[in-house]
Amino acid sequence: MARPAVGKIPKDLDEVWGHLEVHHLVLADPEFIVYLDKHLDIEWQTTPAWDEKYPVDAGRHRFLVNRVAELEAAEWDYSDEKRTRNFRRQLAEVLGNSFENDYDNAEAMLERVENYHASILKAREDAITDQITINSDWNKCSNIWAWVHYIVGTTALLLSTFLAAKPRIFGLDEAGIQTVAWLVAFSTGLLTFLNPEKRASRYRRAWVALSNQIARYRADKSYKLDSVLSAHVEGQNLIAETTDNSGKQNSTRKAQL
Repeated sequence: MARPAVGKIPKDLDEVWGHLEVHHLVLADPEFIVYLDKHLDIEWQTTPAWDEKYPVDAGRHRFLVNRVAELEAAEWDYSDEKRTRNFRRQLAEVLGNSFENDYDNAEAMLERVENYHASILKAREDAITDQITINSDWNKCSNIWAWVHYIVGTTALLLSTFLAAKPRIFGLDEAGIQTVAWLVAFSTGLLTFLNPEKRASRYRRAWVALSNQIARYRADKSYKLDSVLSAHVEGQNLIAETTDNSGKQNSTRKAQL
């Protein structure tokens, strides 16, 4: 039984299988061949001579062939070509063992491949657990700062309107009026100091950007983790930006001088 180098058909089998476009050869025999094509799809062929004599156990062989096909078409992390090639190669080994009528080893290999398949999918999802949590926190922070903006801003507007409406008609004395004026100044200054609208906007932009990358990562199994991590870093940088650009502008002027 020939187990040649990657992508090469042994010379003694070239007459039988040399017409095939083999990217990664798994198992070659005068009567059957199992290999990966250039798209890393599992391919196999048998000769009429093999079909006349085998499989020894048709039921087990058909189960193995069908299960390999199911796993090949199942959800998978395609972001790493080398890992995909190794996974498909292991699946092809299951077929190779089955074509050799070695069903015990084929079924043992199939179990290992199934466990490997499940572990890779779990690892892919676990890789963004922190980003999902952080993204949820960003959404909450955006909502909190938006509420701060609306509450403090509305309070300042109502108090200033009340102050302009000559509050003495409501029975307020001079001390009461001064208190209302102080509250107007305080709430207005609080808005300027905290700048909740800009903070809410930055958290929202960071949340949207990271949400988009997480959604693409989950929907497209060829999408790389690096894109999610980059969106996380960019979001952190955006949130960390100072809400007061005057200091930055002054530093720029000093640098120019």
